[in-house]
Amino acid sequence: MTADLERPDASPRIAPLRGGHAETLSRRAWSAVALTTWALVSALIAVSAIVGVNNNHRISRLQNEGVRVSASVTSCLGQLGGSGSNGASYVCRVHYRFHGSPYDAVVAGLSSFVRVGTREVVTVDPAQPGAPTLTSSLASESPSPWRYLVPTLLDVVWVWAGLVIIRRHRRLISSHL
Repeated sequence: MTADLERPDASPRIAPLRGGHAETLSRRAWSAVALTTWALVSALIAVSAIVGVNNNHRISRLQNEGVRVSASVTSCLGQLGGSGSNGASYVCRVHYRFHGSPYDAVVAGLSSFVRVGTREVVTVDPAQPGAPTLTSSLASESPSPWRYLVPTLLDVVWVWAGLVIIRRHRRLISSHL
């Protein structure tokens, strides 16, 4: 055993193993992994907040500037829930005309099956005429500041955790100097 420790490549902190030498990641490598993970989660939190802003803006725009159009259902499929044993909602394809142009689009979130050929009222955003929303589902939606609550809380906790980790890392480095 003492012969193994006398080798120039052996480290006294790492116990020798039969058949090979065990290496560990350096403190710098672990810091890089932690920083990369922190940055990725921070980006996900930011994207979540941006999605909330966009959703609120879309709801406001549809309610204020949206145009109601009659659409004909061309197909309708049921969606299964997470367990696969219960129905969750229906997704239908609709055909409609907006400002003289024909559109075929998908409308999701219907609570009941709609027969082919049935007329449904959809609200079309003039800036995005290919993405209609059911007028009945739009009536129950409203822009809400609560959409920002979860991303804001996650952001505060995540920044706090990052600062705690940085402080501990600096203390650890300064104690080894």
